[in-house]
Amino acid sequence: MICFDCPTCGNEFEVDDKSAGLRGKCPKCKAIVRVPETSQNALEIIGDTMFSSSKLNALYSSFVDEYDHKILKHNVIDGDNVELGVVEIMTGGMRSQVVLIYRLGIEESDYVGFVSSIGIITLKDTAVEALRTVDISSRYTLSMDEDNTLKASTIRKLDNFDVEEFADIALRIAHYADWMEKAIFDTDTN
Repeated sequence: MICFDCPTCGNEFEVDDKSAGLRGKCPKCKAIVRVPETSQNALEIIGDTMFSSSKLNALYSSFVDEYDHKILKHNVIDGDNVELGVVEIMTGGMRSQVVLIYRLGIEESDYVGFVSSIGIITLKDTAVEALRTVDISSRYTLSMDEDNTLKASTIRKLDNFDVEEFADIALRIAHYADWMEKAIFDTDTN
C-alpha cells in the first residue's frame, strides 16, 4: 500500500501499489493528484507524550480532541530548547488564525504561553490603524518583534489551568488576533 496526502487540501490516501504513477481526482478538493511511487512518510509513533509536562500534554490533547472541528491542523515541535504546539484554528467564514502554545519554566514553576501573529506593520497607515484598533481593556499583550510583526500574547501559570480555561484562551486569542488582523489589514494574513 502507498500512503500519501493530497498536496492541495491534505486529504489522506491509501492506495494499492499498482496505482503508483497514476493520476486521480481528490474527492475532497477535486485537485488532480499523482500517486507517488512510495509512501510519502513513515509515521513515528510517540504515544501521548508531546510536551515534557504531563499536565500540558493532557490540556493540549483534550483541547485538540474536543475542538477538532475548529482545528485545521496542529503539530508539536520538540526541540532542544523549545516545546511548541502550533495550532491553526478556524475563526469564521474562510478565515483562520495560527496560535503558538509553548511551555516556559520560570523559577521552578511552569507557565504556558499563547501567541498569535497579527501581521507585519510596514506603513505608517497600518501602524495608525493598529493603534486605533487596540482595545485597552484587552486581556492580551500586544507587542512587535524586530521584523515589525504585531503579535497578541498571554502567559498563565500551568498549575492554575483546567481544560476549559486552556481551550477558552486558545480560541479567544485566535479570534482576537483575527479580529485585529481584519481591522488593520482587511485580509487574512496567515
